[in-house]
Amino acid sequence: MFRHILISLTWILMSFATGFLPIQAQTRSNNNDPSGNGRPPNRVDGGDRGGRCSATKTSANKNLIALVPATGEALSTAESPTILFYVPYASDSSLAARLSLHDENGYRVIKPIQMTLSEIPGIVSLRLPIQLERNKSYHWFFTIICDTTNGTNNAVVDGWIRRIEPSPTLARQFKEKKSQQERAELYVKEGLWLDALAQLTHIPNTNRQADTDWTNLLQNLDLRAIAPEKIVPCCTFK
Repeated sequence: MFRHILISLTWILMSFATGFLPIQAQTRSNNNDPSGNGRPPNRVDGGDRGGRCSATKTSANKNLIALVPATGEALSTAESPTILFYVPYASDSSLAARLSLHDENGYRVIKPIQMTLSEIPGIVSLRLPIQLERNKSYHWFFTIICDTTNGTNNAVVDGWIRRIEPSPTLARQFKEKKSQQERAELYVKEGLWLDALAQLTHIPNTNRQADTDWTNLLQNLDLRAIAPEKIVPCCTFK
């Protein structure tokens, strides 16, 4: 028994000396790979702290939220994918925002886009302004400018996105399905949440089935709380 304990202690000491890490810790460190694979996005700003823009009025939901999966990178078949954001801030004056996009190595691929948001809280859809290369990961950042003098007071969400080739099955079924609702259902089956959400935003809110699909989709993304929020006009670009 003593010999087994001595061997175990020796192995642990050698592990520290050689820099070897247990499998669990290694797996956790792999989430930091620059490709974004497996890295969870920061899709909710501020956590439990509530809205950062203290000078503005907020709705019942207090945080800036990106409507993306909670884990890994978001996938899309679109050349210029659309990302949706829930913006809870309503102000008496225009609210400024900024979108930035970087490649896998952290280099900026576009000049940060400055915009003015609607004064009404709600869900906005923002289409990326460039065509993404297939099978290449991009890191996006969406910032609400709450404080022009101190950037740490701004509301920020970020995540990874990758454009993929649609599967042969999806491409074939797309030729048969014409309505936006039918296409949204196909995207859901393929796990293409961004594309499904983008399709549903174009369907009139009088469509009960589309409304149900919207709620179910957000529930699958663990974002059911913002399902009742209205879709509002996005932005005026500067």
